[in-house]
Amino acid sequence: DDKEKRKAVSYMSYRRQITHFARQDSDKHLVGGAREDPPDDSLTAFEMAIRDSEAITTHSVMHWEAEGYAFLETSGEAKLEILRCGRTDSEVQIRFYTRDGTGKAGETYEEKDGIVTFEAGEVAKTVYVPLVHDYEWNPDRNFHVIL
Repeated sequence: DDKEKRKAVSYMSYRRQITHFARQDSDKHLVGGAREDPPDDSLTAFEMAIRDSEAITTHSVMHWEAEGYAFLETSGEAKLEILRCGRTDSEVQIRFYTRDGTGKAGETYEEKDGIVTFEAGEVAKTVYVPLVHDYEWNPDRNFHVIL
């Protein structure tokens, strides 16, 4: 009923705030800084479900192994790993594509747009983005690979 739903949403919001403050406090001890305000309630139902650990069992969630990578252009390619958590009992596909940063497609890297398929039970996949080696010194350049 509506009263139970409101109670559940209120609890989920409270739980997110507690988790957020705990994370901020631990970050503060590690790197210094001030506590941020609690998150706003504009999260979608899916985002709230992902943040609640018991709900992760109903979805497959894909993410990069690391937040950022660094490669020398002489290495020839960027090797990026996609990890899958949550449900792994079925096939799942996810699209990835490149986007310019300070580095431009065709000058720094070769543009890629593709679909990665995780078979049932698979939890990691690797994608490769070819890097362009121009045989000149360049300042660091970046580009993005989006899931």
